[in-house]
Amino acid sequence: MTGIRNAIAALLAAALLMAGNAFAAANVQSLRGDVRAGKVQLAVNDRVTSGATITTGVGAQAVLRFDDGQQVVIGENTLFRITDYRYRADAEPTADRAIFDLLRGALRMISGAIGAKNRDNVQLRIPQATIGIRGTDFMVVIVNPAFTSVLNGAISVANSGGTAVFGAGSYGSVASANA
Repeated sequence: MTGIRNAIAALLAAALLMAGNAFAAANVQSLRGDVRAGKVQLAVNDRVTSGATITTGVGAQAVLRFDDGQQVVIGENTLFRITDYRYRADAEPTADRAIFDLLRGALRMISGAIGAKNRDNVQLRIPQATIGIRGTDFMVVIVNPAFTSVLNGAISVANSGGTAVFGAGSYGSVASANA
C-alpha cells in the first residue's frame, strides 16, 4: 500500500511540474549531482517555475537560464527559491520582476533583460540582507557572515544597518541583518 501511495505522489508531483511549465521561469541548462525542485529530481532542459525551491546536494551544481537571459549558477549544498519571477518580453517592463531567496549555500548570478530594463525589479534576498543589482555578475556565499564578490557591474546590499554598494573587483561581507 505504501508503494502505491509513493507512486501516486510521484505522479502528482510530476504532473504539477508539467502543468506549471506554462508559467515557467527557467531552463536547467546544465547540472551535476543531486539537484531537485522540491522532491522532483531535475534533468537538463527541465523547466522550473516561479515558486520552485531548488536544492543541491554534496558536489552538485546547477545552471539555470531564465526566460530574460539571466543566469544563476547554484553551488553545492544550496537552498535557492525562485520567489517571484515574471517576464514578458513584449509587455510593460515595470511588470517584470525577479525576486530570489538564497537560504543557504552559494550562487553566481548574471543579470538579464529584467535588470537591464529596470534594475530595481531584481532582488536576491539572503538571511542577512537584500541584494540589488546594477548590471551585474556577482557571487554570494552564506557561511555566516555572508560574503559577496562582484565580477562586473555593482551590487547594493541593504539591511536595517544601512546600505553599501560594491563595485566590480570588490568583496564584501554582511555579518547579520543589523550590520
